[in-house]
Amino acid sequence: MSRFISALVLSGAVALAGAAVQAQQLPPQTASTPDVLLTGCLIQGSGPTVFIIQNAKADPQSTDAGETFLLVAGTEDLNFRAHVDHKVQVSGRTDGKKAPSSAGRAIDEKSLPTLTTKSLTMVASVCTGS
Repeated sequence: MSRFISALVLSGAVALAGAAVQAQQLPPQTASTPDVLLTGCLIQGSGPTVFIIQNAKADPQSTDAGETFLLVAGTEDLNFRAHVDHKVQVSGRTDGKKAPSSAGRAIDEKSLPTLTTKSLTMVASVCTGS
């Protein structure tokens, strides 16, 4: 009888250890934002590798004020520099932050929401009407 109890306790311990190892191997569940497609004006930021899209809108025909995002290259083949001051369409994933209110003052680039950009397409060679 004591062998049966010992075997039962040992089996339980092995099962718990296996469950603990499996729980550590599962990737964490995180909420992610869906991909977005935005059209706006690509401008140079404060440094040579800093780029911003201003007046970015999902619907380019909308008269609503657009948003501003700090662009982060999601792939190596994106050439932001070639499209500075162009109206562009970008697709990617935002970090979910909202841009702070500017209220007539300059916005710190570090406080902008980021858009990890997967693709970039020039829409027009000038930004008017973006």
